[in-house]
Amino acid sequence: MQAFRFWPDVLADPLSPAMVFDIGGTWFRSAHFSPGLPLAQVQHHPALSFHSDRQASAASLKEGLLAYLVDTALAHGARRCGVSLGAAMDARSGQVYGSGPLWGSDCGGLDLPGELARRTPGVRWHVANDVTCALLHYASQLAPQSPPLRKVMLITVSTGIACRTLDLRTGEVPVDSFGLQGEIGHLPVAPAQWAPRRTLDLCCDCGGRNHLAAFSSGRGLRNLHRALRQHVHPLWAGSLLGRLRAAGVEHEAALADALDAQDPYALTLLRLGTRAMADTLRCALALDPELDRIVLTGGVSTHLGQHYLDALATHFDEAGLYLTSTFDPGYIMNRIVIATPGTADGLYGAGLQMKTAAREWTS
Repeated sequence: MQAFRFWPDVLADPLSPAMVFDIGGTWFRSAHFSPGLPLAQVQHHPALSFHSDRQASAASLKEGLLAYLVDTALAHGARRCGVSLGAAMDARSGQVYGSGPLWGSDCGGLDLPGELARRTPGVRWHVANDVTCALLHYASQLAPQSPPLRKVMLITVSTGIACRTLDLRTGEVPVDSFGLQGEIGHLPVAPAQWAPRRTLDLCCDCGGRNHLAAFSSGRGLRNLHRALRQHVHPLWAGSLLGRLRAAGVEHEAALADALDAQDPYALTLLRLGTRAMADTLRCALALDPELDRIVLTGGVSTHLGQHYLDALATHFDEAGLYLTSTFDPGYIMNRIVIATPGTADGLYGAGLQMKTAAREWTS
């Protein structure tokens, strides 16, 4: 079995201050990283993506990412940099296969570590998947429990969707022969059924149709809302969500406020947007009974909070795990938590991954 190894005592290893980056579909973030200390000089830059610039080619967007990383690192005099990247990639080499949120359907690949090394000979770069980095940060803060946790899965529900599983007993994140794990956002799912014999087909950022991310990601929820509105969903007329949007409130804030008020349309939208996610979680627990905790992070789950958990619980009440949910009705939801702010940060995790790589070189 191939795996990326996480060393739990990684913070004990000395490492001079360095730069870390978190590259997502909405924001590019950077900061100064020092082991055991809070991040310093955190900066945000709007993401360069095919959504932010519809005229840009994938090649020009990749060039823009490279320029951002290089220019920022050199401007701060960094000698070592860790990058948390929202993309499907080979965890062993850092070779990037593609990123729906950043580059859409392009799968041309990018040797990001190689290109960065070529452009900055004096800087050492470490590139890892953003979900892996967030999971490493979360795992580094876990307190001892009885019985001990065996495996932790972290799922980000944001611009895109992906997950990673860490075996806490071995410190390994297993990967396949291509260095991949947990690209669940592009799993095919059933179309959303919003009325008897009436379903919705939605397109994913990667170009495929009816993927998990097409319905359950942040963009997926927005697209699902637009599709329902276009079909003149009976609950849309007069809904609080509709009134808030008409008043100029941003979609995410309007949805949260409407859910607080138990707006029927908002509840329906979230129920439809979480059905495929519930199916995925149910399958994950059925296939791996050693998953003792599933951590949800990303803008959608953390912003909607208890509303998101309540929507998932409704699906599991309707259909849980065969026999297991009969023996223990709370079995699924007792394993699912939403990460509290700052506990699953890919930006800090990029620093931990960078230290892990340094430890492996000297082992």
